[in-house]
Amino acid sequence: MAEGRYWGDAVVKRILLYIEGGRSQSKDEPMRKGFSTFFGSLKEMADERGISLRCITFQARGHAYEKFCYGLSRDPETFHVLLVDSEAPVKEFGKCWKHLKERAGDEWECPPGVTEENCHFMVQAVEAWFFADPDALANYYKQGFNKSALGSRNNVEDIPKGEHIPKLEAATKAAQKGRYHKTDHAPELLAAIDPVKVRRRAPHCDRIFTTLENKMGGNG
Repeated sequence: MAEGRYWGDAVVKRILLYIEGGRSQSKDEPMRKGFSTFFGSLKEMADERGISLRCITFQARGHAYEKFCYGLSRDPETFHVLLVDSEAPVKEFGKCWKHLKERAGDEWECPPGVTEENCHFMVQAVEAWFFADPDALANYYKQGFNKSALGSRNNVEDIPKGEHIPKLEAATKAAQKGRYHKTDHAPELLAAIDPVKVRRRAPHCDRIFTTLENKMGGNG
């Protein structure tokens, strides 16, 4: 482990999430707020225990990785977390660094001194989480929303990334809110969906919550 890092089994005092999903440096506030709301139970737990927990979003996944690595070198006592789309099925649950190293287009190295606890995925992209709570989507898009167009896979991580947008657009093409638009709708959907439902249907999402809950000392 890198000198100065004490993570291990110790309860951390600062947690910083580097998340793929922003729009641009000047326009990422809505997405950051969406993720902050989605991870609200973790933020509440952190506040209760005097722990700082923050989300930062980046438009490019490579930028998120670069800033994650930079943060590790600048602030070794903070627990840094990289959260990006897997972009494809994950062959081995929780083996995120292996997936990123082997995936063409990424081929990222696991930085020295970190473990699988520092790397997490939205499988296969953030849109998969929306499929886990169709009732929230129906409430958001209102009249004309076609829930059946989303399909019925129990594990939403099995939905190929290439199907996310077409299915969401099919479900919302006649909706009062309008057809699904990532930039306009994704931040509000993140704030609307129920994290408990998503955790039940997206194992890697549950892994994020479980990891950070443990890092903050567990639910006890």
